[in-house]
Amino acid sequence: MDKQQAYRFSPYSGQPLAHVGKGHFKDSVDGRDVYFNPAPTAAALVADNTGGILLAQRAFAPGKGMWDLPGGFVDLNETIEQALIRELKEELGAVVKTLKYFGSGVSTYPYQDIVYPIIDTAWLVELQEDINEFVVGDDVMAVKWVTYHTVNYEEMWGESVKKFVRAYFDHLQKSSSRSQDMR
Repeated sequence: MDKQQAYRFSPYSGQPLAHVGKGHFKDSVDGRDVYFNPAPTAAALVADNTGGILLAQRAFAPGKGMWDLPGGFVDLNETIEQALIRELKEELGAVVKTLKYFGSGVSTYPYQDIVYPIIDTAWLVELQEDINEFVVGDDVMAVKWVTYHTVNYEEMWGESVKKFVRAYFDHLQKSSSRSQDMR
């Protein structure tokens, strides 16, 4: 069930909510507004010097065993940038040097019988130092580097993540073509 169906009652009166519009409801007793907004996430496009990017294998459901970009949900009172820095430290033991916004996407996250709306953001990330071996956290089973030629989208978790990875590799291919054309 989606989050809007899961939360059918007002947090104010406990009475049923009246649907007004996309993610917008009203308390059926006093008419106060209730909104179901997407939860924000941050994902890292960590590149190596060969044009590869780092993927992390998910250790927990949903998507256990599938490959994902490192990152996660934004916590309360945390910016998206702070969340990504925290997540990379927790998941990989890595320290971020720079972040550059790459893009966003709308998706859902099924968890314990509720499907939550989320807004995914992707960031180009440069780490403080080149790392050959990462110290993975408990929510990551393994990490691997993939390239345009080795990535398998069927093994990846989430449509936004697939979109980000495709867009990144498409950008690299176009940049490479332009560089060759200028020679």
